[in-house]
Amino acid sequence: MKYSEYRAIWLMRKFHCILKCSVFFPVDDLVKFFRFDFLFTWIPDDDSIHSASVAKYFKDAGYSVSLCKLHKSVKTHKNLIMPTFCDLDILENAEKILEWFGAVACDIDVQQGTSDGYVSTFEAPDPAAISTHFSHVRWQGLITPHCISVLIDKLRLLVKAGGLPWAGITVHGFADSPISWARNEHGYQTAGENFYTYIIFPDDSYLLFMAVGSQDVCP
Repeated sequence: MKYSEYRAIWLMRKFHCILKCSVFFPVDDLVKFFRFDFLFTWIPDDDSIHSASVAKYFKDAGYSVSLCKLHKSVKTHKNLIMPTFCDLDILENAEKILEWFGAVACDIDVQQGTSDGYVSTFEAPDPAAISTHFSHVRWQGLITPHCISVLIDKLRLLVKAGGLPWAGITVHGFADSPISWARNEHGYQTAGENFYTYIIFPDDSYLLFMAVGSQDVCP
């Protein structure tokens, strides 16, 4: 029986040492060991070509193919306290603004004067105003940069036309993605931070928050 060698290195942080070992697998078992599922999406350059044709390509090549749809959820908040960016010192309150977006996304009660609460110690940035209608839309799945760019352009036009005072979009990459910012290697040893928040204003100015993991190359 043929065997293939697989080398592995473990870093023991607690004891500050590196352990090296060689593990031998039968070739057949090694092939099974490295089988995995992956997500694939494609936007053709020619409008006459349907993007789903890539599924037929892989299926004809002998792969098992299944269609994955995006999961969409919409939540409407009433009487939500939100920051008033026109009167807010953005640079001084940048961290609080990002925390506010995270709190709304996680459906945490965002109120003023409740920072001594038992469940949450978070409060909205000051100054703030009450929004009677605030929508939070979430899509989950493999979303292409092209789709994100189109969405940002549409939000920018809507805000510029006066339909919204501002708009924000947060994009999360897969925590265990092998690459991240600028196609550099992405670390997953700690938490796998890999997201950015983009806030658009009517005068075409914007805020950009980027989360970079401790093992990532800063873009």
